[in-house]
Amino acid sequence: MCIERDSGARGVDAFLNLRILPAVPRELLARMATGAAPAEIRLSGSPADGLVIDFVEPDAARRDTRAAADLTT
Repeated sequence: MCIERDSGARGVDAFLNLRILPAVPRELLARMATGAAPAEIRLSGSPADGLVIDFVEPDAARRDTRAAADLTT
């Protein structure tokens, strides 16, 4: 994650290009080749887990949407 004091726009750009962009297309293409394209791709991070890229299956995305709607009513 970008927690260094000296990280600016170039640091963020390098992080995205070196860590995120190689992983996402590789996993996405592998899943699409088997007919299991994800409904969503979620990027999150924490000090404990580091960077996490979640490929959310279509059924799970629908459940998450319904759960969020239930919380707002």
